[in-house]
Amino acid sequence: MRKIASYVLAVLLANFVTIAAFAQTTISGNIINSVNGESVSAVSVTIKGASNGTFTDDKGNFKIAIDKKLPVTLMFTSVGFALQEVTVNNAQPVTVQFVPSNSLGQEVVVSATKVAQR
Repeated sequence: MRKIASYVLAVLLANFVTIAAFAQTTISGNIINSVNGESVSAVSVTIKGASNGTFTDDKGNFKIAIDKKLPVTLMFTSVGFALQEVTVNNAQPVTVQFVPSNSLGQEVVVSATKVAQR
């Protein structure tokens, strides 16, 4: 009986170690415009050094599962805003104030011609 009990205990301990190894942390948050305080939608949220990521919804909210150990660095990018990196130390909700960027590109010339019809 003791042999069976010790075997069952060993199997249970192995399962707990396996479950802890595959644990994921979910980080959520909100992104707002630092100028007017409005929510920013369609912002790309990625984990620095990893390939997984997500986008914010229409209200600027995001949720991302992290399989790394905290702390991690989240990268936020969107058209019209400067790249922002935020280091997350715990699973508390994150509020990011996104700074608009004004970058001027090179001049673009658009022209068209019409072919004469016969």
